[in-house]
Amino acid sequence: MLRHTALKSFASALLVAVALTGCDSEEGTRVDERGGTVTSDDGRVTLSIPAGALADEVAIRIVESEALPEDAGGPAYEIQPIGVTFSFPAELAYTVDGNMNEDTHLVVARDDQWNALADHEVDLNNLEVTASVLYTSTIGLVD
Repeated sequence: MLRHTALKSFASALLVAVALTGCDSEEGTRVDERGGTVTSDDGRVTLSIPAGALADEVAIRIVESEALPEDAGGPAYEIQPIGVTFSFPAELAYTVDGNMNEDTHLVVARDDQWNALADHEVDLNNLEVTASVLYTSTIGLVD
């Protein structure tokens, strides 16, 4: 019985620790030098940050943006806080909700214009576009 009670206490403490250090939709997902993954609330956009890409802990969140590139193929997303740089490229994945083609690509907002991310890959089977990013910004999908 004592063993069962200790196990329940440990499980409760673990849940509290996860709740305190995990994801708060207002604050973001805390990512540090160990790397991590941040996903938008709707599940469409995922940012995978490799180990060593960040020197300090940062709370990152991905929220839908009102800014849209011309010929947008879906909503744009702001990766907050804007301007966090990575020592190594992070992978951004955008799952498309609808039609896409081989020309579909990701763009990033910079200096009041949208620029294509150079190394994008289009996965027509999984309706997903991926690209490498070196900093957080507003991203969009263009057909």
